[in-house]
Amino acid sequence: WIEWALIPLCSHTIFKKIDDSLKLAFTGVLYSFLYSWTFMIASVLILNVSILSYFLADIVFELLLAISSFLSILWLYEPCSKVFDRFL
Repeated sequence: WIEWALIPLCSHTIFKKIDDSLKLAFTGVLYSFLYSWTFMIASVLILNVSILSYFLADIVFELLLAISSFLSILWLYEPCSKVFDRFL
């Protein structure tokens, strides 16, 4: 829940002026890694899992999440923004 709360908070404060889809796509990559790392922190603290073993087991999924976030924002931000602007 922490990471999901940070996304709208940061996008309405720090990254409010960014309208370029490429910059937003890289921001999505950053959020993807932050989202994955919040689970790592919880697993280390609660389940006593080794940080290195968790990271090695999860790196493929982190990369897949980052790539899918990057591509979906890059391809869909402008078309969706035009549709929303037309209705609003």
